[in-house]
Amino acid sequence: MAKNVFTTFLEAMKVKYTSSFSNKLFEEHPYKYTLYGLSQLLNSYHIDNVGVKISDKDINKLEPPFVAHIGTDFVVVICGIGKNTQLRLMSSSKCGQELHCSQNRILIR
Repeated sequence: MAKNVFTTFLEAMKVKYTSSFSNKLFEEHPYKYTLYGLSQLLNSYHIDNVGVKISDKDINKLEPPFVAHIGTDFVVVICGIGKNTQLRLMSSSKCGQELHCSQNRILIR
């Protein structure tokens, strides 16, 4: 089964999970494509989480891994923000695609 933002984030956080259970939990969640839904899914694994709105200049203050919502897509930022940023794009068309880009490429409006 293809990875999704939830299982990708669990993996980045080094949380033990079973793919079948986590994918089923994700697929059956009515708000799986929202930050609210993702927060509820993380709570089911007892992972503290909070949604924040930050300015472009402060994104490098976040400690990876974290999930960012950009436009209509989620990205899981795995490594630090900068020249060697590693992200995993979780959109309907490019799910699981790994990208490497700089901060100004992440902050596309």
